[in-house]
Amino acid sequence: LGVSAGLHVYNWKYSLSGKEQYHFILNHRITTLFGPPTDFLALINYCNVNNTHMPETMCHIILGSAPIYTSFLRKLVSCCESVKITCIYGMTENLLVSAVDARTKLKYTGVGDLLGTPFAGVNVSIVMEEIAIDSTQLFTHYFSQPKVEKPHRTGDLGILNDQGDIVLLGRKKDMIIRKNFNLYPALYESTICKIDGVDEAAMIGVYNIQKEDEEVFLVVDSTSTPEKLYEELIDGPFSIDKEAMPDRIVFMKIPKKGRQQKPDKVQLRKFLSNM
Repeated sequence: LGVSAGLHVYNWKYSLSGKEQYHFILNHRITTLFGPPTDFLALINYCNVNNTHMPETMCHIILGSAPIYTSFLRKLVSCCESVKITCIYGMTENLLVSAVDARTKLKYTGVGDLLGTPFAGVNVSIVMEEIAIDSTQLFTHYFSQPKVEKPHRTGDLGILNDQGDIVLLGRKKDMIIRKNFNLYPALYESTICKIDGVDEAAMIGVYNIQKEDEEVFLVVDSTSTPEKLYEELIDGPFSIDKEAMPDRIVFMKIPKKGRQQKPDKVQLRKFLSNM
C-alpha cells in the first residue's frame, strides 16, 4: 500500500524480537505500521514488559485481518496511547472492502465482528446470508477459470447493520487463517488420507488467546504415531506445504454427521477448544 502511494517503505524480518522492532521504529522514525495481528505480538510484549508505549514517531497502525479479536485489540491499545489504529477488511479478490477504528470496535457489544463502513465505490450486499461485493477493484477471474459473476460472493457470512456497517458472523467456506496464510483444509485432508495407516483426517482451526492466532489441529483416525506422521507430512511422498503444517496432532475416532457421513467439524472444534 505504501509503495503504491509513493511513500518511503521499510520491510523488517519476521524474526526480529520485540526489542529489535521497537528500536527499528526509533532508528528509522517509522510513522505507520501495517500487518496482521500476529506481527505485533512481540512488540506489544516488549512494551508491556518494559512498561512503555509505542515510540513517539508512531502515528498509525493498520491491521489487515478478519476477524480481529477484542482480546488482541485491548493489548495493542494499552501500549498505543496516542496512536490511531484502523482495522481493515479485505481480500485477494477485492483488496479493500471496509474499515473500522479499533477503539470503536472495542466498544461494539452487538452480535458478530464489526468490520466497519465500506470504502467509497465498494457496493456491499447480503446474498443468502453471504457477504457479496462489487467494485472497480474487483478481480475478473481466477486463473484458468471463466469470468466471475457479479457481485462476488466472499464466502463470509454477515449482515449490514442499521448504520450500513458490515458485521461478520462466520465463514461459509472451510478456511483457517493462521498468521497471513489462508489454509484450505480440503486441499490437504485428501492428501493426508493417502499416508499409510491414516483412515480419516480433519484439519481444525481453534483460536488460541495466548498466541492471538489460530492454532491448527490435525485430527486423525490412524494406526501411525505422531513422530512417523510428522515425518511423512514433511518429507514423505504425500508431504504438504510447510505453511499448512499442524501445530498439534490428535489421534481419535472422528465423529461424523449427515447422510454422507462427513467429519463433524463443529463437534471436533468444541472438543479441541476444551483440551
